[in-house]
This record gives sequence, C-alpha cells and structure tokens, in this order.
Amino acid sequence: MTDQLLDLLRAHDAEPRTPLTAAEAARRDALLGEIWISEEAAAPRLFRPRDWAIAGAATVLLAAAAAAAVIVVVPGLLPGTGSVGLNRAVLASWTAIPERILPTSELGQSATQWCATNLQSPNGEAGPPEVSHLDARGDAASMIYRFDDSLYYCLSAGNGAGMWEVADAAPVGPLAADAVQVSSAGTFGEGDAALIYAVGFAGADVESVVLHEAGVEPVVATLEGGSWTAWWPSSNGLAAGPAGTVTITTRDGSSSEVPVDSLYRP
Repeated sequence: MTDQLLDLLRAHDAEPRTPLTAAEAARRDALLGEIWISEEAAAPRLFRPRDWAIAGAATVLLAAAAAAAVIVVVPGLLPGTGSVGLNRAVLASWTAIPERILPTSELGQSATQWCATNLQSPNGEAGPPEVSHLDARGDAASMIYRFDDSLYYCLSAGNGAGMWEVADAAPVGPLAADAVQVSSAGTFGEGDAALIYAVGFAGADVESVVLHEAGVEPVVATLEGGSWTAWWPSSNGLAAGPAGTVTITTRDGSSSEVPVDSLYRP
C-alpha cells in the first residue's frame, strides 16, 4: 500500500484525528438522544416471522369458525357435485309447470353443452351421453344426463351457470306401483338467489308428482320412465331441501298428499 493511498484513506476516515472536547462530546450525546427519541416515536409495529405465523393461524381459525356457523350440509351439496350460481333474472323467470323441450332447441343446446362440459371435465368420462327429463322452467333447463352407467341431475341456464349432482340409477328396494321416493335433494345458491331441487323415483301407476312448498306455486315434477325431477327458487340459501308435502296421483285418478320427509330413501 503506498503513502498516497494511506493519506487518501485517512482523509475519508470518520474517526476524529484528535479526541473530542467536552463541548463536542455533549453535542454528540444530545444529537444521538434526539435521533433515538425520533425513531422510537415513528417506528411502525413489525411482525417477526413467528408473529405472522401466529396471526395467520388465528385468522384462519376465525374464518373457519365463521364459515362453520353458516354451513348447512344437504344431500345435494356433498362431494360429487358441481355448481356455478344462477342469477336472479333466471330465477325470476321460473315456472311451476315445466315445458318439455328438445335438445335441438336454443336452450336445450346451450344447457346440454354446459352439462357436457362440466360433467366430462370433473369425472373424466367420455362417450356419447343420453339425455332424458329435459325441461325448461323459464330461462333454465334441467335434465338427467347419463354416461354409460353413471347418471347425473344437471340444471343450467346455458350461460355459464348451472349445477349438477350424481343421481341414483334405481330406487332402494322394491317400489310399490303407487309409491314415490326421493333419492336426493338439496339447496343450491346463496341468500335470496337460491334454489331447491329434488330427484326421485315413481311407481308404475304414478301419473303425476306435485310438490307443495312455502312461497311458490305447486311444483309439477317432470316424470319420465319411472323417475322424476323438480326445482324451484328459494329465498333461503340455508334451507336443507324440500320441507312441504307431495301430492301423488295414480292412473285410476286417486290422489294422496304426504309429507316429503316420509319419501326419502331409507
């Protein structure tokens, strides 16, 4: 190291070349005191990694607790279902009596396409599907959608919204000719933009199935090939499914009204 370089380093050294006088030391101590006070007053609260972990865990637990307080478990919303909410305009167009439509109709095509897309994706199934029970209640269509031995109840407005659920292929045990069974039911949607649906089976002599629920007109089910489907709007997204009665009419013209709770599969 040369003398020139040493002189340059000494010129930039922060250490005083001579000891501080008493006055200089006092000014130094006063300045440091002002700096410490200023930093203490303005310092933000900082979280160490552990603090963040604890705070995050507490937040998650609180959120989970809040969610648990409003969760209602219903048969139709268990694993094996999929859904994207319908809007209020679609629900407002609902009709109590279904209109049978063709798969080639505008709504039939769009709703069937939604079901095909959403059912093939989560289940990885392929092959030509079979569609039955295709109906329209206002601007939404529902159907039974079959892939080989797998059945699904699917409902869609054909605009990117809809829901599906695994459906049973047959009733549990022998079904009397004049009997009706509810195989699955539930609620879909939130708040006052929700709907309730039901799927089931009917005996060979059953001509019609009509559900009576609070707040809506009597709901005429779509009956085909020994099974039926129905859905209706609900202002209660926490409802657990149908809660009213069902009128069963048979070929001989006789009718009976029974609580829907008595029709659930064993």
